[in-house]
Amino acid sequence: MAKKKKVPGRTNDSDLVYSTGPDGPQAIGKGAAYLPPEGVASTRDLPPEEQTLRVTSTNKGRRGKTVTEVTGFRLTASTLKELGKAIKQHCGSGGSVQGATVIVQGDHATRAREFLERRGFIIKA
Repeated sequence: MAKKKKVPGRTNDSDLVYSTGPDGPQAIGKGAAYLPPEGVASTRDLPPEEQTLRVTSTNKGRRGKTVTEVTGFRLTASTLKELGKAIKQHCGSGGSVQGATVIVQGDHATRAREFLERRGFIIKA
């Protein structure tokens, strides 16, 4: 096995590698700040004023049924589950929490947006 050549001015401790895998682009190695990929529940809760959410109504892939999707959460799975339940109760509809996305059955984008803004979240149009 051949020995690796040392590059002047570079140490193995400071190597930073960027990867584009199935989970999207990520920085790996020392010096890389950890942010969970979009769509995955976080390991810790971020305050609402530091989170930018998107509220959209869509019917793609749902046999013509309209649903409201809220994406962009940076919350733990348990906190997200509780918030999802509160959003669904406020809208008076069913739904689910998938990853870091809350899905509410029906077109409730304005109700969900108002509810989240009152809780301190930033909503991106």
